[in-house]
Amino acid sequence: MITFPESTIVGKTVPKTAFYKNLEVNARMKQRFVDDVASVTWMAKIAPSTLNVTDGKTVHEITVFRMVLKKEEVPSDVLMLIDKQMPRHSVFVLQHGDKQCLYVNYKEWHDAEQRQFDIVKTYQTAWVKEADIVLNIEGSTMDAVFSSFVHQIAEGLLDANTKDLHTAVMANKEHEQIQKNINILEQKMLKEKQPRKRFEIHQKLVKLKAKLTQ
Repeated sequence: MITFPESTIVGKTVPKTAFYKNLEVNARMKQRFVDDVASVTWMAKIAPSTLNVTDGKTVHEITVFRMVLKKEEVPSDVLMLIDKQMPRHSVFVLQHGDKQCLYVNYKEWHDAEQRQFDIVKTYQTAWVKEADIVLNIEGSTMDAVFSSFVHQIAEGLLDANTKDLHTAVMANKEHEQIQKNINILEQKMLKEKQPRKRFEIHQKLVKLKAKLTQ
């Protein structure tokens, strides 16, 4: 169960219409809100004004939302739309029935004026019982707190020894792309009948698999 310091707790219900009014939402996305999201609660505000941390270079406030879903399928397009347009970082605690999962978008400012974000990578935990969900506030700066959140939610996908979050996320993205290319080549090799072409594919696979261990 997630327990944040009392000073950070907000606990206010956010009407779904608030997202329609304040974000650029088309008719299809509005329907996704209606069909998939039962309710939204602003759980907590993590910021220098609510916690003993210093402001970050890129992270100034983290909004923690609790979102009750009508089905277990995560509406990633809805969450990405909200997160891309919100002028702060966010973490989503998703709930369906008696289970919860954590969802976070690693995002970077699109411009120097810090007006809009680009979403770089999304991480989500497995669904577990509400009593088993854990998210700890760690770090003395807002950048460090958000980095810790992303590492916790990524559940081992990021290199814990890489201090810079951007570097860790980009390495994870590269790793996933290499694995995707390996899967494609392995399927191609199964279908290939010509020995010479099979050998060429094998050589490519050897090089790609070597990259995964670097």
